[in-house]
Amino acid sequence: MSKSTGKQSESHLIIGAGITGLMLAWHLQQAGTQVVLIDPHAPGDPEQTSYGNAGMLSFASYRPVAEPGIWKEGLKGLFDPDSALRVPWRYMPTVAPWLWRFLKESNASKAQDNAEAILALNVHSRQCWQTLIQQIHLQDLVEPTGWLKVFRTDAAYQAQKRQLPALEKAGLGWQCFEGDELQALEPALAKDLKHGLLQKDSLLLKQPHYLLQRLKAVLTEAGAEFHHTSVRSLQQTESAMAVITDNDTLTADQVSLCAGAWSQRLLATLGENVPLETERGYHLMMPPCPELGRSVMDVEQQIVASPMIEGLRMTTGEELAGLDAPADYRHINRKHKALQRLLPNADLTVKKHWLGCRPSLPDSKPIIGRHPRFPALTMAFGHGHLGMTQSAGTGALLAQIIQHQTPDINMSPYQFDRFS
Repeated sequence: MSKSTGKQSESHLIIGAGITGLMLAWHLQQAGTQVVLIDPHAPGDPEQTSYGNAGMLSFASYRPVAEPGIWKEGLKGLFDPDSALRVPWRYMPTVAPWLWRFLKESNASKAQDNAEAILALNVHSRQCWQTLIQQIHLQDLVEPTGWLKVFRTDAAYQAQKRQLPALEKAGLGWQCFEGDELQALEPALAKDLKHGLLQKDSLLLKQPHYLLQRLKAVLTEAGAEFHHTSVRSLQQTESAMAVITDNDTLTADQVSLCAGAWSQRLLATLGENVPLETERGYHLMMPPCPELGRSVMDVEQQIVASPMIEGLRMTTGEELAGLDAPADYRHINRKHKALQRLLPNADLTVKKHWLGCRPSLPDSKPIIGRHPRFPALTMAFGHGHLGMTQSAGTGALLAQIIQHQTPDINMSPYQFDRFS
């Protein structure tokens, strides 16, 4: 790799060392490519979005956020501070164009097409995760517990069951539990729960940032370089891409943009504009809860409780407020009371608050592929709240595109120019 001397790097430059960048790097390494990853933070640092999530590889979560009728939830989010989808009033003028595109994706036909594309990527990612777990021995960090969704009302339960035919068609297993059966499966749960639906193929990450640190170690041992610096801009040269960082200018004939919610800011330096919004996610950490065997989602309350090595993690909701707004922990603190109702006998003393910025596109599908105007640039970002789940498949698919191979699935739903 070089500074701006006109000499091009023989390495593949990856901007972003979160879970997507790490997965791409691993697949490229398997094909014999030298990789350099550029990120201001080390993999697994709390400043990375990949650090904080529900810890579930949820391959059965395939419905887009923009569902028919979502406009009602959006309106509720303007007036009800406990809405699962929240949009602060001060941010409305900024987010309005994105919301308009988002609402256009919520008609029944588009929502179904988007759901099918999300499910296809999930199913492929499941296969890729299974391969990765075996090849680099991740069994101590990934457990096949499944993901349990619980319900107090028949209406919410029946609405969830309508998704089951699609899961069956995709080969994803599920199991229903009622009343006492649910208590036998997870005795720590409240006794007023009526129904449970176990997504059997989901996997539990016992501590997500441990996984990122493990991947970094594997990549480093195989020769990968990590540069801890911020990328300020991109420039197209005659036959390559220049990456301008805080420290120098790097050039390479192959660059991949995997910078999550920050990807649009870098694309803007090339004169590009994609409708990438920030789906901010919060979590709380509490003492360990050994009585809980798997991640549990209280569907009516829209909270997830995940048992991890370092403690019990609670996540909830989606907030559209941009990259720069300060954290607002009021909503998740209120939802903490709902967690007390879900796990009445657990120690739920809050030890830590966290906020991360997830990259969200209006149709809930990521961009994966080569830039149509800049052939030296490939991209993978916009996975919303499924970044961890879809990372293994995304890395494999983008590596195939970079190597001019035919991808394993149809890539047209994930093209960059679908928003043109």
